[in-house]
Amino acid sequence: MADIIDSYAESNYSGVSYGISGYSSHWKAIGQSFVLTEGKKITSCRFYLSRLGTLSGVCYAKIYAHTGTWGVNGKATGSSLGTSNPVVASSIAEGFNLVRFNFSGAEQFTPSDKVPYVLAFEYTVNNGNSNRIQAGVDTTTPSHVGNLCYKETNWAVVFPVVADTIFYLYAGDVAITNRAKNPFKIFFMKGA
Repeated sequence: MADIIDSYAESNYSGVSYGISGYSSHWKAIGQSFVLTEGKKITSCRFYLSRLGTLSGVCYAKIYAHTGTWGVNGKATGSSLGTSNPVVASSIAEGFNLVRFNFSGAEQFTPSDKVPYVLAFEYTVNNGNSNRIQAGVDTTTPSHVGNLCYKETNWAVVFPVVADTIFYLYAGDVAITNRAKNPFKIFFMKGA
């Protein structure tokens, strides 16, 4: 059975989301910094995502090393330490759902105790401005101990706006179905 080893639940979703795709003005990735007090092998994760328009290609979850001050301006750095199995972008529903990404074999990374890392969702296919994956976040009362970061050309932080990404991080076997939430919430579409 899977253990949730870190999370920021979808109940924290503030109605704000950011567009992720390969289009020039969109973010290519969104991440959340995290620290585990006990290193466990990461086997899966989920992000709170919604598809807009017609998408092609696949998307991934990735784990990165961390740079900056954790919880303040932390962001990803270097190459991926673990990359999930691909998820077909067109399979993501319209309306927000928790979408699962599984890590297999050597991609199941075991973080060191009390060392910050970044969990990221990445989608880099360019389908035009109107076609993208929206990632749900909390910009109202973010309370996760880490912080949101994003990648356009390079990794950066949303500053001075404080925000947290909706996510779940698991160790162990996972057999969880995606759960749909209210698709009619108003959200901010970056790059629109």
